[in-house]
Amino acid sequence: RLDALARVAAGRLDRANRLLDPESGERRGHLIELARAVYLAPDFDPATASKRVTDLAYHRAAKARAEAEQDTREGETARDEILEALDLLAGWYRDLMVAVAGAGGAVLNSDRLTELTADGVPQRGLPAERAAEAVRDVWRSFEFQVQPGLALEALFVRLRRELRIACFR
Repeated sequence: RLDALARVAAGRLDRANRLLDPESGERRGHLIELARAVYLAPDFDPATASKRVTDLAYHRAAKARAEAEQDTREGETARDEILEALDLLAGWYRDLMVAVAGAGGAVLNSDRLTELTADGVPQRGLPAERAAEAVRDVWRSFEFQVQPGLALEALFVRLRRELRIACFR
């Protein structure tokens, strides 16, 4: 578990510290299931997915602000939390691409290798690459004061379109 968290943290100590929190582990699990639902769930709804990401972000940001008031640290903003969620989604699709290539030892989410291997069918390789890039595009767009809900919904529409050819096992 610690090896996987260290990989997902990608050298960022602030992220590693947050990932050790049990609530962050739950949040990570929800985001991974959301990432998988894009290509596994026949009834996937981009608007619902967008709302789930923003709800998780605003909940975590509110908790961070409350903690900051208690120990004088500056709390994270919802925008920071959404960017972190986008990092996790991009990492999942990157790992899916790696799993398709048969390089399971190189995945970031090594604690989820079983799911990645099951999901990593050959027809998902190129779509996973496109999905990872789509997430990174949206991450970069946050520099321009985008409206998070709309940006995320548009992202999930694009992800579904990219992965639609390989939606179901």
